[in-house]
Amino acid sequence: MPPTAFATVFIGRDEEIARLSGVLERARAGEARAVLVAGDAGVGKTRVLDEIAARAARTGTTVLTGHCVDLGDVGLPYLPFTEILGALAGDERFAAVLAGHPVVDRLLGGGPDDAVRDLGGRLRLFEGMAGLLADLAEVNPLLIVLEDLHWADESSRDLLRFLLSRGVLQRPAGGAPAHRLALLASYRADDLHRRIRCGRCWPSWCGCRAWSGWSCGPWRTPR
Repeated sequence: MPPTAFATVFIGRDEEIARLSGVLERARAGEARAVLVAGDAGVGKTRVLDEIAARAARTGTTVLTGHCVDLGDVGLPYLPFTEILGALAGDERFAAVLAGHPVVDRLLGGGPDDAVRDLGGRLRLFEGMAGLLADLAEVNPLLIVLEDLHWADESSRDLLRFLLSRGVLQRPAGGAPAHRLALLASYRADDLHRRIRCGRCWPSWCGCRAWSGWSCGPWRTPR
């Protein structure tokens, strides 16, 4: 999915852009990283992530974006990852890699519902998604952007937790090179802790060594 293009000059976020650009540089060198960008509604999280995504795309990085949507307590299962898979399925450049992981077709309606509900099916799905992202990162440096994580449904939170703790952000065994992948996620700091189930995930996310977070404060007017 192509990043959003802006005609205006981007100013006032030099520190944030420099920090995230450093994350991308390390990811391109084989140090997989994830960053959680926090901030109140309207503070500019999406604008920062769009700018970073555009810069990443200009360097040849594959950029995939998934959005979480407020659909009540239940929500649509795996919504941001389904969006990412839809973008991959619609781009013939990724056809061969996607074909190598048929288990993820279940998120696009290509398999039985119970395949993503029972524990064994969920584990195969999670491992398949991790394998897909790892293979994509082998072809090209990869940036995953997840927007509005405070609205993520339970299944999306579980898959993200798996990717952080056992998936593509962990260094492979046997001294193999790490994946050329960065994951950036945004959430509303003023909304996360009112959503108790999502708030419970925060300690486990923080326990991942590849994961870091920072707060996106008010926009600063350059002098």
